[in-house]
Amino acid sequence: MDKKDQRINVTPVSSEDYFMVQTLSELTLSSHSQIVARALNEWLKDNFVIECKRHEKIVKILKAQHPELFEDK
Repeated sequence: MDKKDQRINVTPVSSEDYFMVQTLSELTLSSHSQIVARALNEWLKDNFVIECKRHEKIVKILKAQHPELFEDK
């Protein structure tokens, strides 16, 4: 990361997620932040392009079915 002030606060979705982060943190002697940063990095590598393409498909469908949603007002 370029700057140390580029931070994102994360709240686990479930108690199970928190437990898994806690466990990995203890096993690897890493901070919670390091575990979550690595998980985010891996998720983005696997899913960023897929999610962007999915969004494009949804917008295309919505424009075809509901063009009024995209009219300038």
